[in-house]
Amino acid sequence: MLRVFKGMSRPVPGDVLARRVLELSGLIRLIHCFSEKYADAALALANWMRAVRAAAWRTQAEVKAQFHDSDLVGDRTVFNIAHNRYRLVAYLSFRTQILYVKHILTHREYDKGNWKQ
Repeated sequence: MLRVFKGMSRPVPGDVLARRVLELSGLIRLIHCFSEKYADAALALANWMRAVRAAAWRTQAEVKAQFHDSDLVGDRTVFNIAHNRYRLVAYLSFRTQILYVKHILTHREYDKGNWKQ
């Protein structure tokens, strides 16, 4: 089962369990705040979260098989949310089975490219 977190950077050593609990609560808060602002994203984000948490991907090809419109951009996977109205940018470690959500953006915000920095 894939573990999903809100992450500001790649995994670092430390109290991993405590960090993961904080990151998961941060991700839930991020999704909630985004869904309050963009209500049409709420169901799509909930469905994405459910599908991703149940996944056990070993390769990017397996991600693409489940999420056909996902793309690898550099070292990040970009998921289209709510019929491409929104983009979720994540770093996925197949080795550790952890996905760190970097950004949830409108399509316009994504196109500006600031998330690449």
